[in-house]
Amino acid sequence: MCPAPEVRGYFAEDSFSLNWMSPQPVPEKKSTSLTQLKYQVRRGDTIWGIARKFHLDEQTIRKANGLGEKSIIYPGQVLVLPCGKMATHRLAPGETLWSLARRYNVDVVHLMVWNQISDPTKLRAGETIIIPVTGSPSGRSSRKEENLSWPLKGMITSFYGPRGSEFHHGIDIAAKVGERIRAADSGVVVFIGSYPIYGKTIIIDHGAGTKTLYAHLHGFAVHKGDFVKRGEVIGYAGNSGRSTGPHLHFEVRKNNRAVDPLLYLKG
Repeated sequence: MCPAPEVRGYFAEDSFSLNWMSPQPVPEKKSTSLTQLKYQVRRGDTIWGIARKFHLDEQTIRKANGLGEKSIIYPGQVLVLPCGKMATHRLAPGETLWSLARRYNVDVVHLMVWNQISDPTKLRAGETIIIPVTGSPSGRSSRKEENLSWPLKGMITSFYGPRGSEFHHGIDIAAKVGERIRAADSGVVVFIGSYPIYGKTIIIDHGAGTKTLYAHLHGFAVHKGDFVKRGEVIGYAGNSGRSTGPHLHFEVRKNNRAVDPLLYLKG
């Protein structure tokens, strides 16, 4: 099965606003069991770029579409993208994207990406939703609550909790300027920018109400809207914002409330 595509759109922080900036797949919705997606080529697309976006092999796309090494694709052309099994679900009255995520054991974020949904609260009964098949339907989320990987290996210089007259909403990990910062889990980059206190910051939405925040960075290695994998380099440690020295400030947010990251980090 094709994993969630590396889309270049964005989820506005703490909202459901979505602005698609790159071409998206045009999936078949008539069948209840799909083995492929259809993708309409846009200006600037390359086979290599499309393969990277959907985590496919370039030669797989060429073979599926009868394209040789020197074949040129053009805007408007429809390409077949071979994927694993997928399903469709017609929304019944009262159903929501969240209830579908629980029923089919998938993340809401991935359902939004596959179906180009900008606001899941505006879905109506009768609409058809594409669902990547990951296993038997389940009433539980597949996400392991306490299974985040460390974004950076180093000494913790400040823990979560009260700190003087303030409350520290994450942990600080000592670092050298330029050290690689990695995603604690797979998800969509929903914010890249600067805050007066946090300095250069990245926020990733991992679905199921979980977000992670990486602050005081020196630079970024991803873009807003990117789908990143666990362990992928997303930025570089720095000393931006209100900081007394190079380090990473790392937060875990559950339903937009900060929690102790050490309860969720493994190892």
